[in-house]
Amino acid sequence: MRSAVKLKKLFNINVEELQKYIPNSFYRGPFKLHSGLMVTSEYISNSNDASSIIWFEEKTEDGFKKIISDLSPKQIASLLEPIPSEIKNPLIEALKNTELEIPQLNQYDRKLIQEEQERKLRDEELLKKSNAIGQKESNGQFTNKEAYSILQGYIGYTNSKSTKPILGTYGAGPCIIIYIYNPKTFAASLTHIDPTVHANGILNSMIYSLRKEENEKLEIHLRGGDGSSKEFAMKLLNDLSQKNNIELKSCSLLSGDHESKSLAIDSRNGQIYTDFLVNQLEAHPDENTLIQMYAMTTQIDFMRKDIKPAKVLFDGRKEEFQIKEVFAASQEIDLKDIKSTERVKKAEVNRNIS
Repeated sequence: MRSAVKLKKLFNINVEELQKYIPNSFYRGPFKLHSGLMVTSEYISNSNDASSIIWFEEKTEDGFKKIISDLSPKQIASLLEPIPSEIKNPLIEALKNTELEIPQLNQYDRKLIQEEQERKLRDEELLKKSNAIGQKESNGQFTNKEAYSILQGYIGYTNSKSTKPILGTYGAGPCIIIYIYNPKTFAASLTHIDPTVHANGILNSMIYSLRKEENEKLEIHLRGGDGSSKEFAMKLLNDLSQKNNIELKSCSLLSGDHESKSLAIDSRNGQIYTDFLVNQLEAHPDENTLIQMYAMTTQIDFMRKDIKPAKVLFDGRKEEFQIKEVFAASQEIDLKDIKSTERVKKAEVNRNIS
């Protein structure tokens, strides 16, 4: 979580010199905006994702007024340990009695920080490997007579026999689009989710719903996300790596271009489209209300740090609109839980019939 501290007194430091001692980082000094205004801040950022290691803000002739970091005080302490005292000590002194005050590290702290650094390196390799698969940009030449819109926070299903064999979504910035396809049955599922949604539970639900046979091969496509959703994207990729017989067919995550993403799928052939107009998708009759409601609940969930379920918006296999929860948000659902739930539902139906 990002911390920003106002310094009690102006602080001078050679930021460029400090950066030379910090691995996997880059320095950015004062620069001029297109408007002609001069930005006097100086940054030490992470080379992998441009996140803030230490940013020195609001520079005057007598020094900086503010320091920002995405790292915890203990993580900063670990970075500073091998740096010469004459360079790091003034910074340590400046941060005393602030939110970023540098603590003394013990062996346990160092072990935890080392493990966290190793995990981040593994995540970077996984992201790099996934994005290396690539995702071809393609223009969708379809109409809303055959395509249906899936809103943020919802799941859609369809198949090749549906009157809406194409599902699509748009406007994914920090959000991530997941598309899963069964090439044997020509069935597809698409969701557009953010970090307030239970990603692993949704993955399991989509997988279970698309498989006719246990362990049947499925294909998956991922698109979207930005720096603010990196942790969410990495959890999704790590969860996906634990699933059996699922091929990551294409991937474009955390591209860094700050453009919202779109994705549509055609269940008749598994084709994906990354470029199309919103009006090429048929909208849900209550789309505006659903968007407003989701925006309100997402803001509350984010503040409370709640994880909510996604809901099925449309199922083209049954030719019906529906809005129902996929699972209880509080549980770490796996496939066994879903199958157990299905058996309970069938048992209840049988009791009602008898």
